[in-house]
Amino acid sequence: MDLCHSLIRLIVLKAILGFIVISTVEGDYECNTNECFCENLPYIPKFPANTTFVKIINPTFSQFDSKILWNLTTIHLTKLSFIGCVFHNASKYVFARLHLLEILNFKLCKLTQHALQQIFRSISSMNITSLEFDGVNKNKWSFQFLQGITNYNIARFCVMRSKINVFNGSELLPLKNLKILDLRFDSISKVVSWGKHPYLTDLNLYGNFIYYMVHFVDTSGRISFPMLVRLEISLYRWNILVRGTFKGLDKVKTLGIYALNLHLIKPKVLTPLKELINFSLTAQKSLSLQLGKHAFESTTLRSLTLRNITLEIPKSNLSGIFNACRHITLLKFQAVSINGNASINELLMDLKNLEYLELTGNTMRNVPDCVCDMKRLHTLILSRTWIRKWQTTNCTVMNILRVFSLSYNRIFNVNKTSFSKALFSNTNLKWDLSHNSYICNCRILWFRDWMRQNSARLIHYPKSYLCSNPAPVRFLQIAKYYVSWDYCANISKQSPIAVSGCVLGTLSVIFIITGLVSYIKRWSIRYWVYLFFARRRKYQLLECTSEHNYDAFVCYCGSDVGWVTKYLLPILEEENDLHLCLHDRDFAVGNDIVDNIVDSIQQSRKVVLVLSSDFAQSQWCQFETSLAQQRLFEEKKDIIVPILLEEIPTELQTMRLALLLKQKTYLEWSNETRGQMLFWERLVEILLETSAYKEI
Repeated sequence: MDLCHSLIRLIVLKAILGFIVISTVEGDYECNTNECFCENLPYIPKFPANTTFVKIINPTFSQFDSKILWNLTTIHLTKLSFIGCVFHNASKYVFARLHLLEILNFKLCKLTQHALQQIFRSISSMNITSLEFDGVNKNKWSFQFLQGITNYNIARFCVMRSKINVFNGSELLPLKNLKILDLRFDSISKVVSWGKHPYLTDLNLYGNFIYYMVHFVDTSGRISFPMLVRLEISLYRWNILVRGTFKGLDKVKTLGIYALNLHLIKPKVLTPLKELINFSLTAQKSLSLQLGKHAFESTTLRSLTLRNITLEIPKSNLSGIFNACRHITLLKFQAVSINGNASINELLMDLKNLEYLELTGNTMRNVPDCVCDMKRLHTLILSRTWIRKWQTTNCTVMNILRVFSLSYNRIFNVNKTSFSKALFSNTNLKWDLSHNSYICNCRILWFRDWMRQNSARLIHYPKSYLCSNPAPVRFLQIAKYYVSWDYCANISKQSPIAVSGCVLGTLSVIFIITGLVSYIKRWSIRYWVYLFFARRRKYQLLECTSEHNYDAFVCYCGSDVGWVTKYLLPILEEENDLHLCLHDRDFAVGNDIVDNIVDSIQQSRKVVLVLSSDFAQSQWCQFETSLAQQRLFEEKKDIIVPILLEEIPTELQTMRLALLLKQKTYLEWSNETRGQMLFWERLVEILLETSAYKEI
């Protein structure tokens, strides 16, 4: 008997000692004010008494019950997170002693259905108001374990990055106090029932692939979410939005749609949303979208955002798009373009009450004129466009603007004539001209000094105002650009000492210069040698169209190959039966590149120059231009056809290119459909007419 008593005492003593060891271990956790965490431990250490938030990362204990959480009962714990846990079993009383716990999160954990069921049973009578599962059980998720329990206090329920597939909102009916439901990235494809959730105010279904869903009002007229205020939803293979799509969402104030295959919004889609304030439509990939007349009709709408969309708007519907929602004060067009004959000015002309306008990620070259009619506008964002100046006069909105952004616009320089005097004199205006391609030379000094004097009015200054060229000062802050006005003023003046130095220097390096000239002009020399020997062999320059192998040699920079293959080739070769010579396709393999260029230009009736900023900086493009001009002077034939894809800054133009643009009439590429039609008509006419190949 005494032996039994001794054994019992020994077992109890070991248990007590073990408990004491676990309870008093310190240094196995880190804390920041009231937040603590521990990592890779087989137990939960004892935290400071003022701890309210605990993170348990990659725990290695296998038993998940109230004993393992004992040390959490001694603190005022209100929030608990498990990250990277693996629990196969759990006690139905696992959280029973954590009376103050309000928020419980599981992230990147593996929980069996049994463990999940026990966890939900444990919290059924607690005060937990927020329960989150992020990346838990990624293979499959079911809400069936909620059945039979009705006394949950959960107001926020989140299941993210799992796999639900078919969502049945009726399975969540036990969560009677549910207000926020977050089901992002759960691979939901079908919604067979929304259920009845009278207190739900926020529903997030972003990142799913919903191609079928029931109406928000059932056949008996019962509304699923009578108090819903915010809805975010992803629609997959959903081609059309009609007026009844959102029927029953009378209280919704914010609606965000993420679409993959949407092609048409019919008239008055938003009218059932009687309290709608914010509407956004984002395409997951660029799509063409037709808008019916009054597609955005709403008397309550104040904010509209469209992203990654090409608008297809018939001319007859243009004036009606925003005519019925004139109260919009915030408009964001991010990567939005307009096809057809419609213009941004015609589209926005009815929005006189705008206070915030964002037109970013497009090919606009000028600030829309309609902006000057927006008498309440205080923020104008025109980033990632081709706009580099705003010189409009008599535009009163310039006096009331508070924020003006042209960031990421490839602006090379700013001077006192780049913008209207009204803009410069608006002392309340904040400028954002950051992240542009500034060329730091003597022409940048005015902008540098202006920024120094107005630094408080510049957003992201000075860190995001950097030199992009020339190479020695690349990434240097313009504010630190060291060149002085005196240096620039005297750079062209020649002092006696400088003249003497130049004379002596010239005499000492005459032979080096001769060698350099021979090297630099090697292509021109080879060209004249080529012509000389051709004539010696009694070859004659080709005089008529029938004796040329190509209608035109196309000279372009590698960065513009997309435009050549997408637009130029299909229209000229496929639609008009012209034969073009492209170096990527038609050069003879194995031949010297200079010989290929010379031969190709000689065998072509015309030389088409695809001019851009990158073209101006390409040595090969300059060489091909030089050969074309030499042939022009040699033959006295008008063979050069310049195409201007974009404005080329003066700083990037060589003397030869600048002279060409001044002396030759060039065709300018347009982003508007009508302009493109005129462009192609004129180009084809030039290349087809035999008289174009005439004496000059």
